[in-house]
Amino acid sequence: MIKQDLFSDLQVQEDACFLCGTHSGITQEHVFAKWMQHGYNLWDKRLTLLNGTLLQYRNLKIPCCCHCNGVELGRLENLVSNAVGQGYESVKQLGDRPLYLWAAKIFYGILRKEWSLLRDRRQPEAGPIVPEEVLRSFSNLHLFLQGSGGATISPARLHIPCCSSTSMTLAESIVSASATASLT
Repeated sequence: MIKQDLFSDLQVQEDACFLCGTHSGITQEHVFAKWMQHGYNLWDKRLTLLNGTLLQYRNLKIPCCCHCNGVELGRLENLVSNAVGQGYESVKQLGDRPLYLWAAKIFYGILRKEWSLLRDRRQPEAGPIVPEEVLRSFSNLHLFLQGSGGATISPARLHIPCCSSTSMTLAESIVSASATASLT
């Protein structure tokens, strides 16, 4: 039985990758992928955020490190994009998991963006559109997203001492957390 809070160090910082939490090599991930925006004429369309603010789809971006953006999420986006391009039957053959991960990335990405925007720019003290505690309430979804393509998570996030590397895969983290918990 794991007695520690695995989600207490979830990185919700503007300059951290939304997926793995690193602060290095940060790029901007389009929440709705460019292929989708162009293919469905969304690039100049606007999405209504929870506070009523209109934001162009092309500006709905969140911080993401080069690895998560180009490799981990790239695999998922390519898989879905290729299936969509081939039609309904190909999308159906993907199965539930990739489609769920893809939809979850969009959902969590919107929440993450709304966490970074003020509810009312005239009253900064009102806080963000989505409070941090709401974003944190989706930590299980966030952890599931980290496993989307073998994404790595920081050992510090799991409170696991690690001597030889700075990150581990989700599977390695679970095994290590289980071993650590069984020792306590």
